Amino acid sequence: MNKYLNHFFSLLGMIFILLGIMAIIESFISKNPLQILWFCYPCLILIGIGIFRKNTYLIISQLNILLIPIIIWNIDFFSIVFINRTIFGITDYLFQGKTAIISLIITSQHLFIIPISLLTIYFKKTKNKTPWKLSIIQITLFFIIIRLFTPIAMNINYAFYPFSPIDKIIQPQYYSTFWFLIFFIMIFISNFLLTKLGNLNKNA
Repeated sequence: MNKYLNHFFSLLGMIFILLGIMAIIESFISKNPLQILWFCYPCLILIGIGIFRKNTYLIISQLNILLIPIIIWNIDFFSIVFINRTIFGITDYLFQGKTAIISLIITSQHLFIIPISLLTIYFKKTKNKTPWKLSIIQITLFFIIIRLFTPIAMNINYAFYPFSPIDKIIQPQYYSTFWFLIFFIMIFISNFLLTKLGNLNKNA
């Protein structure tokens, strides 16, 4: 990276860190502190730190968790924008007129965190292929905490039951196994693709 790109990505990293801090503060103000256990909250801050420090290991470890879920989030979001209906029912809350402006600003990170993170990985070459280890440790700890200390109704990170239409095909007694299997698959696919991306730029 040249110095101008370094400054640019440092600024973006700081913005993500601030958005993450805003998200945590807003969750306490709204008297809903448990929502900071959604993966997007800690991952947003850690990706911001990774972008600021040009630490691709940290960025990839968090994208391993977020990449595919955020793509699904964006598909659902743009389905409402363009065809006026939700596919998965996970972003319709944004269009019900009850979301505060600060929450909309924080939620907007779903639209650009992936492309900015991918650009950082591309421009800052990575040689380490094991960020998946941190990803697995992270999701396991969060799963345990969520199942032990949060109400089922919140269904944080879908740790208790899946969103529609998957809920119609998965038996409840097998759901924990299914949850880990899906995350393991997403993590290893993402890790493979992201580490490949980190080696495409020969000038990095």
